[in-house]
Amino acid sequence: MGIETKIEKVSPQIKPDVMLAQVVPLISIMGAKGAGKTTSAVLIALGLKKHGKAVYFINLDELAKLPDSLPFDENPDYIVINFPPDCSDGIIECVPFSTINILVVCDEPTSITAGYNIVKNLSRKKGIYKFHCLTNQVRSKQEGLELLIKLRKITDRFLDACIENLGTVMFDMDIAYCGNVEYSKQNIDKAVLLYEGIVLKLLKLHR
Repeated sequence: MGIETKIEKVSPQIKPDVMLAQVVPLISIMGAKGAGKTTSAVLIALGLKKHGKAVYFINLDELAKLPDSLPFDENPDYIVINFPPDCSDGIIECVPFSTINILVVCDEPTSITAGYNIVKNLSRKKGIYKFHCLTNQVRSKQEGLELLIKLRKITDRFLDACIENLGTVMFDMDIAYCGNVEYSKQNIDKAVLLYEGIVLKLLKLHR
């Protein structure tokens, strides 16, 4: 299934040609399974909505567990796409049209390896060299910075890519709970606040 067909299937209100023409900022969120990719995508979308922005959420991860409160505004200010963990060739066809590529990474070897592979595939196959890294599920900002440095050491050695620091999200049980089947509105509202710094940085990028 082509990327345009898949996008139109999951988001019939927004035609692929409109989205791919970058009529509105498109935020692509990628990362390994277990890194908090889907939770980050959901909370970023809800955070933008909290700031009065019209948001359309597109989920391309068929295994993702999502809440019922996701925004699907027909005339969005932002489009947020949650990519599957593998970011296969068919899926990454959409990424070159993305305004911001967010790489969600946690301090696990599989997450760092997956992050490197995503950057490698997109830089070599699609000519995408700029990424924003969200270090997730860490115990301190220093730990988040060390994780970013760890990823940069690998990419700087083997790839011609720039990974900028989008910010750090601390480990929190409310965020962890958001990844479960049962979503609590109270927990989601609290978790959105923990992503406030990330959302503010995204808003600044498109003033």
